[in-house]
Parts: sequence; C-alpha cells; structure tokens
Amino acid sequence: MKKIILIKISLILISTKIFGQTIPQNLIVETGKIEGSAYRIVIPENWNNNLILMAHGYFMEKIENYDKEIRSPFYLKLLDEGFALGESGYQKTGWAVEEAFQDIENLRIHFNKKHPKPDSLYLIGLSMGGLITLGLIEMNPSIYNGALLLAPVVCSANFFHNYLLDRLLVFEYFYPGNDIINDTFFIDPSIPLTDAESFTKVLSTNSDHANLISEKFNIKSKFLPLILYAYYDAYKDLYLRGGGVPIDNINKYYLGFKNDIEINKNIRRIRGNNKAIEYNNKYYTPTGKISVPIISLTHTSDPLVPCECNNYFRLKVMATGTEEFYKQYYIEGNGHLDFDESEWLMAFNILRNWCSKGKKPDDEIFLHFD
Repeated sequence: MKKIILIKISLILISTKIFGQTIPQNLIVETGKIEGSAYRIVIPENWNNNLILMAHGYFMEKIENYDKEIRSPFYLKLLDEGFALGESGYQKTGWAVEEAFQDIENLRIHFNKKHPKPDSLYLIGLSMGGLITLGLIEMNPSIYNGALLLAPVVCSANFFHNYLLDRLLVFEYFYPGNDIINDTFFIDPSIPLTDAESFTKVLSTNSDHANLISEKFNIKSKFLPLILYAYYDAYKDLYLRGGGVPIDNINKYYLGFKNDIEINKNIRRIRGNNKAIEYNNKYYTPTGKISVPIISLTHTSDPLVPCECNNYFRLKVMATGTEEFYKQYYIEGNGHLDFDESEWLMAFNILRNWCSKGKKPDDEIFLHFD
C-alpha cells in the first residue's frame, strides 16, 4: 500500500487577471507526498470531469512541498474552463525520468481513489517532461486520451545527451585549461558544482570565441553561461545515475566551424560506458508507437532542446505507421518554453478538438491565430 502523508485539503478563493480579465475561482487544493514525491491536485468548483496531469522538466532543486497558490495564468485558465490539474515534484532531481514514470502513475492512482474517475485524462509535458509524457503514453496506451508537449525532448536520451556533451566539449576546446570543464570533471563529475557565474568569467576572457559558440549553437550570448551550467549539471547527474560516462563522441565529426579539421584533431574524445549508455536508453528511448493524439509545440530555434529532436520523433512515428496521431507545431522565434499563455492555450484547445472529434489538424506547421 502506498504511503501517503502530509495530505492537506482546503478551499481557497483565487482571483487573477488573465488575458485582460479577472477570473475568480473556487478551488479545492490538495497537497501532500506520495512515496516521497510532493504533489498537488487542484479541482475547480465547475469541474468538467476531465483531468490534466503535468510533467515538469529538469530541476536542479527538489520540490519539497507545493503551496496552495496557483500562479500560472495558463493553469488558471484551464481551471476556469473546468479542468482538474495534478502535478508531481518527483522523488529526485535532475534527469528524473525513471522516478517520474512511477510518481505520475502514483498520482493518477491516488486521484482515482479519492475522487470520481475522470471521463478524459490528458498529459502536458514540459521540456524533459515531454519525454516522460511520451514514455507514459507508449507504456500505457489505454489510459490517456491525448497529450500536449511543450518545448519537449522527444528524441532518445542518448541523442539529446550527446547533443549537450558536444557543447561542453566545444567550450573546452575554445577555452583550454579552464577550471570547469577539464580532466578532473570528466574523471570525477561528483566534484562540487560550479555555477553560471563561473562560466561567465571564463567566457569573458575571449569574447570572439564566446560569440562563435553562441552563433554556432543558436544560443543568445546572455544565456550562454546559464545553458552551459545546465548541461554541466546534467552530465554530472547522468554520470552518477548510470555509473559511468553516459555519452560517447569517439567517432563524432564536428562541422560548421572555421577550421573543422583542426577541431576534430584536437577536441576531447570520450568513450562511453556501456552500462551508463544502457541506462540512457532505458530512460528513455521513444518507440514512436502511439495511439492517442499528441501535439508538440516548440520554437523554430531552441537553445536547450534542438529542433532535430522533433524530426527524430516524427521519423519514429512514420516508421511505426502511427503518424495519424502526431502533430508538430512551431512558433517563430528563439526560446525555451518562452510561450505566452495564448499560445499554450491555443495548442491545448486544438488537442481537445482533435480528441473529441477524431479529426487531425491540417498539415500547417506554424501555429496561427485567426
């Protein structure tokens, strides 16, 4: 029997402005922990008997407890339309795909025990939560009615993590002898974490190289230190989870620099650990076998998750003959989860309409507002 502790239920009145209007809501808010994972369930007074489970992305700090105030305008708009929401903080931080599979399933079971079983169940996955969402749907095809993926990782974990390794190694190549990405880091990533400011200091020693890296990887210069720091933390987390180097660039050929030959002769080469790479494969490699509508929304340029991820999953879906259930939309611009509430909401309403009427949206790849 699952241990459920710290359960608190209260009725609160929330009033906030969304899209220029004030929307009051009487909400039942339940918070607590299930097997060490914080959770929150919010049910509006006008509940339409539909439930949305949220899957968040990569967090460096654990959500110990959820508070009762709902701040997200998007969440509040969904609540105003009658949807109940559930979210889990996961048992662990970092690349918590393994834990999230169980934590979100535990939350679903808990909801069904305490409340009427919903008529429809949706998933919304953000960033890494997109991969979690795909895994849940592929492993439990009969449970969910549809999913919205926002700036998601929809490629294999190995594909994505080699992508982040490339950026760390390119950084090291252009800043040799730095005290962040070096022999010590790759041999023992359990060393104390640095911070984004440490990357800022190193990058400031050669602005030309910093600009080259930013341009090559479509990362705005002001965000480059923070993104490198996020990749740094992810490598450490993956190394510790898998018990070794989780990625490999032994045969990788780097393109698009002023002197590709020189870079490929001198960039650090890392041989992956089979056990660690297998852990990456397990958590998670999408199969592309889907049977419910899924919509993915991303920017045309994303500094954290490459657009190539979307092409990867589309090819998987085509190979399994389930393309009828997958739709990709783009928003013009550069950003990660930098959507406004109207874009989130429009994508979700398209998903709802698809699920209810059974008709897939047309082939337009850009999200347009009429």
